[in-house]
Amino acid sequence: MHSIQTIITMNHQVKSILVLLLALLTLIAGPLLGQEKISLEAAIEMGLSNHISSHEGSAQVEISEINRRVSRSRLLPELAAKADLINYFQIPVQAFPAELVSDDPNVEPGTQIPLRVGANYQMEYGLTLNWALIDLQKWHSLRAESLREQLSTEAYKDEQAILAKNIANAWFQAAIALRQEEFFAELASTYDTLTDLAAHRFEQGYLEQSEYNRARSAGLIVQKSQYNSSIEAQNALLQLRFWLGTDPGTVYSPDFDFEAMLPQLQESYDATQHPAYAKVLEERNVRKVERRTQLDQYLPTLNLQGSYTRVSFSNEFNFFGSSSDWFNVGWIGLNLRWTLFNGLRVQQQHKLSQIRLNLAERKVQEFAREQEIEYRKAAQAVRSAYEAADLMEHNLALMQENHSIAEFKFGKGLISATELKESQRELLEAHQQYLSTLLSYYQYLNQLHYLEGSAQ
Repeated sequence: MHSIQTIITMNHQVKSILVLLLALLTLIAGPLLGQEKISLEAAIEMGLSNHISSHEGSAQVEISEINRRVSRSRLLPELAAKADLINYFQIPVQAFPAELVSDDPNVEPGTQIPLRVGANYQMEYGLTLNWALIDLQKWHSLRAESLREQLSTEAYKDEQAILAKNIANAWFQAAIALRQEEFFAELASTYDTLTDLAAHRFEQGYLEQSEYNRARSAGLIVQKSQYNSSIEAQNALLQLRFWLGTDPGTVYSPDFDFEAMLPQLQESYDATQHPAYAKVLEERNVRKVERRTQLDQYLPTLNLQGSYTRVSFSNEFNFFGSSSDWFNVGWIGLNLRWTLFNGLRVQQQHKLSQIRLNLAERKVQEFAREQEIEYRKAAQAVRSAYEAADLMEHNLALMQENHSIAEFKFGKGLISATELKESQRELLEAHQQYLSTLLSYYQYLNQLHYLEGSAQ
């Protein structure tokens, strides 16, 4: 009798430890208990607005828009102010004909007489103008920046579609994890009753010790599974919160009815539906313009230039006195520049841009074929996962019915704890297979929606 009492006491101690662990988990996850229900559509809308990747994508679009404006500004006239102060340590010397600078009759005609021309100090200030009248490279650079802006916009749309898929995956995973937690909570409550009944029958001598140990083991397995499912559910909710981009104090719980439906699958797939298709086209267009920009380096440029300055000379640093003389100098003209040779640099750059264009062209051609294959694979995966989930759902219903019968018979003493534990194993396995195939179905379905370019 002493050994019987010891075993019963150990049973209650183990149960107390597991209950304590569940209580500790509840305390740690206290902020997660105030969960607010959220639908899939609302979750995607919230995540697209709050997640950090969404803000990064919109910032990249804004950066591309600024780059386009900077490129466009290079086509406008450039007006600059300038000021120079020059100190001539050695005044320049120039030679002039004697007839112009000498009154000496003894000097022979044609003689060159050296004279120092200038002053020790020279100061000037004014405005300069430069305006590219013909510069195809600048025009094509502007075109390239405009295409890069469109590329950033399309890349942002594709990133948003991928983000929506990730949010949907996290939402379904959290929903299934919560469903699993509910299942084990219900099962644990049932096994508490069965374990207490087994302890009572064991104490009365109607149940052998080995059978009682198996009954206890079945209950402990359920309690451990309940503990693990609680941890998995809380982790899934934290992951969902990450994708929603919400504050730590706010936790949302999926509002899900667990009704898997096979969607209407397309007979043929058009790659233009894919969110990344427009991005691939824009990448090719950018490469085309970049190649054209490299070729523009072979062409001449024509600039309108002008200057208006005020100049003063002095042998002493005294430009601001009343005795300083200032002279106005102004000019305007055209500047033609044509690079004839630059060490084959332009030729190599053109080859590089041509290689990049060829790769972009090939990417466009391969994209449609690759995405056609991906869609067919995803559609087949959806069909297979749907059929598997349907089979596992029926299998789970059968195992639940068998386990209910086993619980009833065990309570009446008609079957052994070994048979009850085997029924439990079959039920847990069937439940895990059902939730696993259901999660796979929704993940494949999210991928299919992404390839179709449709919102979840």
